[in-house]
Amino acid sequence: MLRKHRILIVLPVGLIFISLYDLRACIQTGSSVFNQVVGLKTRIIFENENSSKENIATKASCYKTGEFNTFYICNDSLPFSSTACGKSEQDALEYKVPNIVHYVWFGEMNLKYYHYLSVRSAAANQHPDAIMFHINGSKPGGEYWKRVEKEIPCITLVKMEAPTSIHNKEISDVLHQTDVARMQILLKYGGIYLDSDVIILKSFNPLRKYPFTIGRSTEYSLSNGVMLSEPDSSFIKEWMSYFNKYDQHKIRGIHYADFSIKLPFRLHSMRPDLMSHVEETSLQRPNPWIDGRICISHSSYDISENYALHIHPQKSLLKDPKVLLEYREEELRTFDSTYGAGARLALFGFQDLVYMRSELLSAKNRTKMKKIEKFKPVREYQFSSLLEGL
Repeated sequence: MLRKHRILIVLPVGLIFISLYDLRACIQTGSSVFNQVVGLKTRIIFENENSSKENIATKASCYKTGEFNTFYICNDSLPFSSTACGKSEQDALEYKVPNIVHYVWFGEMNLKYYHYLSVRSAAANQHPDAIMFHINGSKPGGEYWKRVEKEIPCITLVKMEAPTSIHNKEISDVLHQTDVARMQILLKYGGIYLDSDVIILKSFNPLRKYPFTIGRSTEYSLSNGVMLSEPDSSFIKEWMSYFNKYDQHKIRGIHYADFSIKLPFRLHSMRPDLMSHVEETSLQRPNPWIDGRICISHSSYDISENYALHIHPQKSLLKDPKVLLEYREEELRTFDSTYGAGARLALFGFQDLVYMRSELLSAKNRTKMKKIEKFKPVREYQFSSLLEGL
């Protein structure tokens, strides 16, 4: 019987612990852990020592059994990334957009797990100066809000009444109220606005150099679910000026789309003087309206170049609601889908699957990921009369 003796390998980069049990499994699966160790092409030890909240920084010893494997084996615990906030004196000089993350929620809010992933990803991957929840009711509730309060060091609740009019036009639909509120917030503070179902996959700092950034979601629309803006943005001012033609009695269908997602596309296309920057695929793709309703929940898209993943639960829930409503880190660590990869980036800081040592013999690589196809350029003649009728 092979006993689980431990071998200590000392290398300049640190200590790596490997058991004979693991080596036997590697041989059985045709992998060489020694080749991986010598190659030093993977992150073997995860250490998170700088968290501002207690019980979040964990030390997990993890390794790969093959250089090109897309999974880790962890010995004792999951390799949670640290959550941190901090202000840099150089920040204001280098970037136009303040490093503040904003959420808007009108009405009662009980956080779901994907809401928690959104907030955690902001702290873990963006390290903002503050995360501001603009609310008109009591503070959010539920077990995941408690987890947010425990883990995230820079949450601020800001009381904000839902706007009921703009340019003397009445607004009663909550979707349009939040549309207007997010623009008002960015005009006042500047920063990064996120819908509560958006996961930050990597730092937005390269985008903070632009006065205004938004992502393309369909061939003729930009999504206001993720926006980066300097305070007093000329683009947002011009965008809001068109709301003088808003009619809340036409809140359905094309009228809603015109003001919220089609209008910014038209302004960007026709008004280069407003200094807007559009990310073609990295903020709003894949999305269920273009790439299929299971593109987030069950398909696996390559999001390695993405800044964000917009989950769109109202569409992504249709096939199997439990993926978004019931899966937690225990399920998501080995769930091979676009959502699983985004969740792992929020939790661990990487996309690869995570197995515990006891699961080594059943560990498997991720399936081949689909490529996000870009939209074709819109021809100039298609811009004619785009702003007419608004």
